[in-house]
Amino acid sequence: MKKRTFFTFFIISIVLIFSSCNSFNGAGETGEEFYNYIKNNQYDKVIGLLTDVALCASPQQDWIAGLEELKTERGKIKSFSKTSLNSEVKNGKTITVLTYNVTYSEKIYTEKITFYKDGKDYKINYYGFAN
Repeated sequence: MKKRTFFTFFIISIVLIFSSCNSFNGAGETGEEFYNYIKNNQYDKVIGLLTDVALCASPQQDWIAGLEELKTERGKIKSFSKTSLNSEVKNGKTITVLTYNVTYSEKIYTEKITFYKDGKDYKINYYGFAN
């Protein structure tokens, strides 16, 4: 009985780890695109990475204006790296939160992006600062 319980627990753990890794990779690719677009001042391309909910909360022109203002305040992005992952399924929707350390011209900031899985793609639903 103990072997069976352990085996069941082991299989469930493997499935959860694989699911988290898949979320990390998929959302991570979208996050890379997001930061590379910002780094290269391609703010209009960021819009294609956003969920409809994100665009309803802040229209396209507000996102672009906000990203331009961010560059004015913090400077150009020098580098970025993922630092943590949290993934869960709510109401049948995969939600992944990635935290990044982003190095701007003068300082490193911690930023958080929430991704919703939309079919095979991960779209950005929220972008904000952790500090």
